[in-house]
Amino acid sequence: MPDRRWICVAAISGAQGLKGAVRVMPFTEEPQALERFATLHVGEGGPTVALRLERPLKRGWVARLAGIDTREAAERLRGKKLFVPREALGDTPDEDSYYCVDLVGLAVKDPTGRVLGSIADVPDYGAGSLVEIALDKPVAGFGKTVLVPFTRDYVPVVDLAAGFAVIDLAAWLERQAEKTAK
Repeated sequence: MPDRRWICVAAISGAQGLKGAVRVMPFTEEPQALERFATLHVGEGGPTVALRLERPLKRGWVARLAGIDTREAAERLRGKKLFVPREALGDTPDEDSYYCVDLVGLAVKDPTGRVLGSIADVPDYGAGSLVEIALDKPVAGFGKTVLVPFTRDYVPVVDLAAGFAVIDLAAWLERQAEKTAK
């Protein structure tokens, strides 16, 4: 059965010029990876488009989308996101690497093996990835959701095959208490 999770790989921020070019912000490690996907979808499972990057901008790239040849058509795409199905990413190069999307849903265990909840998301707001934990039991002052930095200090083990990650929530909570006490 194919993997139907959708991965957002870029966003269109508006039109560029008069002949249908768009400004696109790639979310891939290499912007050129966008051209290597066989199909990109406008929205999760939406219509497919072919994309060709033309030149870099200060923030993003100028790109052409097949079938978009007027400024008005390009402007209608403002704010749209481009997706690929998870299977389009392929396998990771080795068993110790993974895509962040593959972590969502893993059980979260503390270093003693006690289950704390599950990984709800792995957001990155610009200062590094975080692990959003949906906790089975609320933590005082935080509730049932906690964002922990995705570092070896707090996330020493990720075992995709076994379906869990070890997250040292106690160490992170202790660090938060130290910061508050200062």
